[in-house]
This record gives sequence, structure tokens and C-alpha cells, in this order.
Amino acid sequence: MTDTGKTGRWLHVAQAVAAPPDGSDAGEVIRWYRQHHNLTQQEAADLLNTTQSWVSKVEKGKLVPGLAELR
Repeated sequence: MTDTGKTGRWLHVAQAVAAPPDGSDAGEVIRWYRQHHNLTQQEAADLLNTTQSWVSKVEKGKLVPGLAELR
């Protein structure tokens, strides 16, 4: 016999966690990482050695970073 606890439930279902984007859109990846780690665009820009404006444009899809920038 198993212990079901006070609630009578024997199975605990974990809350859904938003999965990171698949990587096909750099802006989505940066935004997901930034939000997941509670960073502002400026803080993310500092980590990436770039400007807040660049982060904003990439997240909005107005700028697609080149291969060298992605590395």
C-alpha cells in the first residue's frame, strides 16, 4: 500500500515550464534567455558586449545577426 498523503493524490504533476525556442530565431532565443534569467535588455547587451539597441532590434526581428555575431 502506498502513502497518498493528506490530499489523497499519489501522483504529483509538475507545473509546465516554458521550453526554450528551437534556435531558429535568434531574437526568440535571446528574449527567452533574458526573461528566464530576469535580465533587462541592457544587462543582456552587457553580457553580449553589444548595445541595448542591438538586442532590441534582434528581439523584434528588425535585425538578423550574422554568423560571426552568433558565434
